[in-house]
Amino acid sequence: MFIFFLIGPAVEHILGTERFLKFYFFCGIFGGLLVAYLDPSTIPVLGASGAIYGVMVAFALFFPREKFYFYFLIPVEARWFVTGIGIFSLIMVIRDALGLGGGDNISHFGHLAGMVAAFIFFYLGKVIPFLGR
Repeated sequence: MFIFFLIGPAVEHILGTERFLKFYFFCGIFGGLLVAYLDPSTIPVLGASGAIYGVMVAFALFFPREKFYFYFLIPVEARWFVTGIGIFSLIMVIRDALGLGGGDNISHFGHLAGMVAAFIFFYLGKVIPFLGR
């Protein structure tokens, strides 16, 4: 939620309040549906992290060169930070699917699903009337 507090207002400023809410809820609901039907994990999922990860994708699309400070020390451009988080989530999903997980009880698939939902919102929004402006 801290990252949402930091970057959410910038994304809302670009999208406008109404479209931002549509985007946020789309990422959360679509990500949740992906988790419900495709997640190989049997652990129940609850939370808004898919929607938060979607907002991170939007921030990286709108402000790719803006800096995040990894562990408050290492400056990383938003596009690389979000790409790294996506790759990490994908690796963790594969690890969990292979049964190699350490039982961290984190829905890495949910994080990845929220990121996928953000790309669908922005790239398919041009052809799906509900997602458009």
